[in-house]
Amino acid sequence: MGLGLPDVALLLAEAALVNGADAMLRLHGFQVSSHAARFAYPLLPPTYTHNPGLLARIRTARNESQYEAADLVSSDFAARSAHLATEALEAIGAAIV
Repeated sequence: MGLGLPDVALLLAEAALVNGADAMLRLHGFQVSSHAARFAYPLLPPTYTHNPGLLARIRTARNESQYEAADLVSSDFAARSAHLATEALEAIGAAIV
């Protein structure tokens, strides 16, 4: 965000959310490749389970930004995404320790 690249911030936030969910799934003996299945796992921390709409918007925006056109992501949305990713990773870290 500090570089003024909200598209990149969103991409990194989405990657962090995916990797965090994957860590929890692997902890429980699962490995998935579907984002829908990954984020629907009921034992993910509340950061995930209480924000399905935001997770879907992040995923959609990430796909649009990466595959269709850059500079589509607002700074505000990128900041919300980064905040959610930070909360999610803190919850995942606490759960797997």
